[in-house]
Amino acid sequence: GKKSPRFNDTLISNVQEIARLAPKLNISGDPAIDTFVKDIEKLTRFEPEALRVSATVRKDVATDAAEVLKRLEGYKI
Repeated sequence: GKKSPRFNDTLISNVQEIARLAPKLNISGDPAIDTFVKDIEKLTRFEPEALRVSATVRKDVATDAAEVLKRLEGYKI
């Protein structure tokens, strides 16, 4: 059978840590960074177990992540 994608819980916790630290790094008050932080926080709205067991949840989160990355293309930090 087809294997499900595997990932560690740290994938989610690492993204949560980025969302926690990013506002502190936004010393210029750039609203694009604030929007980015909110967007990445949305990516962690599901527990890792939900991502493991639900192909629909995984697909939704992957789609959201791809949209965030696309908006960040070309953004200069």
